[in-house]
Amino acid sequence: NTDFFNGKLGLIRHGIQGPHLELTAYLGANLQGAAASADNLKFILNCLNYSFKIFYDLVSVDLPEYYEDHLTEWCAEFHRYLTFTSQFPEIIGDEDDTKPPLLANVQTSICNNLIVFIQKYEEEISKHLQQFVGDVWTILLSLSNGERHDRLASSAMSVLTNIATSVNHAMFETDNALKSICENIVIKNLEFREMDKDLFRDNGLEYIRRDIEGSDTDTRRRAACEVVTGLRKSYEERVTKIFAPYINALLEQYNKDWKKNWKSKDAALYLLSALAISGSTESRGATNTNALIPIVEFFAQHVLPELTGKLGSSLIIKADCLKFTTTFRQQLPKESYSTLITVCIELLKVSNFVVHSYAAICIDKLLSVRESAVGGAENSGNPVMRFQNNDLKPFLQPALAGLFAVLTQEASKENNYVMSAITRVLVVASGDVAPFATEVLNQIQAKMGQVYKNPSNPEFNHQLFESLAVLIRSLCVANASFISSFETALFPIFNGVVSEEITEFAPYVFQILSYLLELRPAGVSVPALYTQLMPKLLKHDLYAIQGNIPPLSRLLCSYIEKDPITACEVTFLQPLLGVFLFLLSSSISEKQAFELLTSISLSIPPE
Repeated sequence: NTDFFNGKLGLIRHGIQGPHLELTAYLGANLQGAAASADNLKFILNCLNYSFKIFYDLVSVDLPEYYEDHLTEWCAEFHRYLTFTSQFPEIIGDEDDTKPPLLANVQTSICNNLIVFIQKYEEEISKHLQQFVGDVWTILLSLSNGERHDRLASSAMSVLTNIATSVNHAMFETDNALKSICENIVIKNLEFREMDKDLFRDNGLEYIRRDIEGSDTDTRRRAACEVVTGLRKSYEERVTKIFAPYINALLEQYNKDWKKNWKSKDAALYLLSALAISGSTESRGATNTNALIPIVEFFAQHVLPELTGKLGSSLIIKADCLKFTTTFRQQLPKESYSTLITVCIELLKVSNFVVHSYAAICIDKLLSVRESAVGGAENSGNPVMRFQNNDLKPFLQPALAGLFAVLTQEASKENNYVMSAITRVLVVASGDVAPFATEVLNQIQAKMGQVYKNPSNPEFNHQLFESLAVLIRSLCVANASFISSFETALFPIFNGVVSEEITEFAPYVFQILSYLLELRPAGVSVPALYTQLMPKLLKHDLYAIQGNIPPLSRLLCSYIEKDPITACEVTFLQPLLGVFLFLLSSSISEKQAFELLTSISLSIPPE
């Protein structure tokens, strides 16, 4: 209840707002006296960190009158600690630390407070912003590139980003200010660090989550890109013209010595992406772009040669180029897709987790691009796949072989990016997969046999069954003779899932069995495999798991409709009615109860 929450929050504010400011000011007054003692300083800064976090909680909903009236005093305290320095390692940390030092935590809390004010209370904070821009700028110039300062650097850059997108953006309107931001803030924080290299090599999954999936909200690279995006909102043409020479300079450094200067190209690709993307979604990549950036030309000159091996790039640069291709897939011409699919199939052979995962992601996303049936953007009406099954046909077998081969690597045995790409290839290929159906089914069956006893990656499991469902739809709808092949291959595993109560897989199994039954032509007898399985599906324990109810009831309905003779036997009908009563006892499952009763009434002879 919002009113209740605001009422309670108001009582808390009223009780502590005065003492809160007094205590913070008292600690500040005693700061210099404590500066000579690491223990005393540590105590004061810890208290202040909590004080600034409390401040954030109290003003993040709305701005209380007391805090507005005393904002100048609070800003004086913020300024005091943004400019405070110390020589004690306990306070500022040392080069080997990975955790944020105490002073950095205090300054991060202050930056978070400034961000709230810039976003919500621009008028109240505006007269103090010039001072804070100087404070934040000094901090960013002084920070090391160590991991311990990542959160502070990210928060400080976020302050600049929010100012750049606010009514106070004129603070950055001069060319000198924009150049200084690019040189001293953006490029510096885009640099690929040793810790990033270690992550790329040793923990590829975490690298991908930070680089593509957006879990890098507190990283310098993401924050630096957001600074560029923020500046473009008010000064796109000028920002583009000022930043573009820096991209060219970085590329020239790389071309002089690619082995030594590969980090320059990495930074150039990041910076260009930040300049080029005006709008994007996860499903479609970049949807709107900066008209001043020649994306296709840049791709042809600096990205495609890296992927095709015409330049001797590092694996990191290949991964960057795959990411660039994935991001700007909508803007790239269809004529380049065949080359890109070929390149990605080759890069699936690379043992590095990030590279072969990015290659799989690129295949997945390229095959998902849609456009108007008469050409043009997806939203121009009647969208169709840009790269259709006839286009994919020459690459179908090597793509599937390459993707399944990746799943044999220890690090990628449950790689959900690869499994998603397999699903996408099967969707686009549709009936063209028939010549390879047996091999694909065997691969899926083998992978299910490996993972079903110890499921550990829900996304992989989902894509695994999704690919199976697509394969069934592609083959069995057009040719029912394939159904028995699927049943023979899958029943041993499915029976094990039900018998061993593998709850993670059970709903998928029930859905697949329902689908296979529904696809059986009328009048064709139901195999004994289903009849043998049915008693296990009538146990009430299965229906106690809510996720099992929809697919299980669907499976029972399908079985009743396809084999009413067996369904009317007493040994089956009585427990079936027991399931009906069990489902009817809960409002959550009563819909499925009546669906089951309908199937019984329509399919089983009344006599």
